[in-house]
Formats: sequence, C-alpha cells, structure tokens
Amino acid sequence: MRRRIHTHARALLFSLSAVGFTLLATLFFYDGPLEIPHIEASAQATEPAESVEISPLNLRAVQDENPLLDLLPASFKEHWRKVSLDNNRIHLEVLDKPLLLSHTSHQTGSEAFEYGSYLFEQMAKDVQNTDLSGKLKDLSMQAQTMGNAIRQASDFRYDGPPGEDMEHLQVRSNILFYLKGLNPEALITAQYNQDGKLINESPAPKAAQSGEDVQAFLAKVNNVLNHPLARQYPQTMSLLRKQSDVLRNLASHVTLRWESTVYCQQSCGGMATYLRVYTRQSLPAKTQAAVIL
Repeated sequence: MRRRIHTHARALLFSLSAVGFTLLATLFFYDGPLEIPHIEASAQATEPAESVEISPLNLRAVQDENPLLDLLPASFKEHWRKVSLDNNRIHLEVLDKPLLLSHTSHQTGSEAFEYGSYLFEQMAKDVQNTDLSGKLKDLSMQAQTMGNAIRQASDFRYDGPPGEDMEHLQVRSNILFYLKGLNPEALITAQYNQDGKLINESPAPKAAQSGEDVQAFLAKVNNVLNHPLARQYPQTMSLLRKQSDVLRNLASHVTLRWESTVYCQQSCGGMATYLRVYTRQSLPAKTQAAVIL
C-alpha cells in the first residue's frame, strides 16, 4: 500500500513539473497576442472610377471607335463635335469642317464612305428598334465595302513605257475588278501628244451609271427610310439621305483612267511610248465628300 502511494506521488510530482516547465516556457517566449497583418483594399476596389468626358480630341484614346482619325489629313483630327438629333435620342460625333474630294486619298473619295459608315453605325447604336438598328448596321457595312473597293483600286497604278511583261494590262485588270460594282462605265481612255495636249478621249463624259453594289446600297437606304419607325427620327433620316446621296455620286463617278502619250503620230503609227493607268474621280476636286450639319 505504501509502495502504491509512493508511486502516485512520483507521478503527481512529474505532472506538476511538466506543467510548470510549460508555463515558464510560455512566459519566456510570449510577446503579446499574435497580430494579423493589415490588408489594405486597392484603389481600384475602394475609389470611384474617374469620370472621363469623351471629346473629339480624346475619342481615339478612350473609346478607339472613330475610324477616321488616322485616315483623314491631320488638320481634321480636331474638327469633330457632338450633336444630338431628334429630341436628344440620337447622339453623333460629326465633322464640323467641310470634307472635299481633294482632301481624300488620291482624290478618289474613299474616306467619304468611311465617314458615312461611321455615321450609320452611330445611328444604329441609338435607335431602339432592333429591326431598324439592324438595317442601319447593314447600311454601314455596305458603305464601308464600297469605300474599301475604291481604296483597293487606288493602290494599283502604272507609270512608264509599255513593258513586255504587260504589267500595265494587269494593273488595268485589277482596277476594273474593284470598280465593276460601282461604275459599269469605269474605263476612260485618253491620248496626249508629246506636248501634253489632249488628242482624243473615249468615251466622252456622260451621265454616271450606278453599278450593282451602288444599287444594292441605295435599295438598303430606301429600306431604312421607308421603315415604319423611321418617321420618329426625321433629322437622323435627313442626314442619312444626304450622306447617301454623296456616296452614290462618288461611287458612280469613280473611273479607271488610261492615258497614253504618243510621239511622232505619223511616222510611228501613233503607238504609245508612255502610259499612266490609275484610279481617279471624274468629279471636280471641290466636290463635297461629307455632309456638314
């Protein structure tokens, strides 16, 4: 019995020693309560987004929506303003400086179609009816397609004497390929003498005829103008009609110009010694390319 009591006493003493050692170690190493690292919310989550007013000067940087800022001459980049039409239901970014044929690339008017496409796209965004909005988007795409055709045709040009590789004929074929849907009478040939005097020109200038692409574009314009809800946007439809007329006029007058310089007309049989094959408009350089409100 005495031996059992002695054993329990030793066990109790060991337990008290272990507890005491643990307490001393805790007091020795304890340095206050554990601090949780402070986490600060980022400014993106806690601060309101800065309000940026989109103006003609920063439109490209903020929205990257204006396709003309890099296409038009530098003098046009600052000549944009905002307008509201039809009781503030349609909001547009428009040019406030006249755009003439002479301001466009190669004076062919391709930027006029980009401008028209941009206007129609903006109209589509603010029109509430999905059917009418869809027709405006289609119209925007058609205008851009015609402008691209003129731009592609303008990239081809031949200046020089006729070569054995017939490169001038390839340039002619390429230009006519892009212009066939715009102006079926796209080819104009002219002969000049060595002094630059016009000898003859064929065919003689006449009333323009619209190609299939232009006719399809005009049909889409009529679909928009005759839509049951179009009358709710009289100012917008008026602008659409005017800009569409501008595009029709430009598309129907874009031509392939084939100019031959002929030396010694009698002795050499009037053979061309120099050729210029390129795209040009048969309209005056001061022709309007964009409607200004």
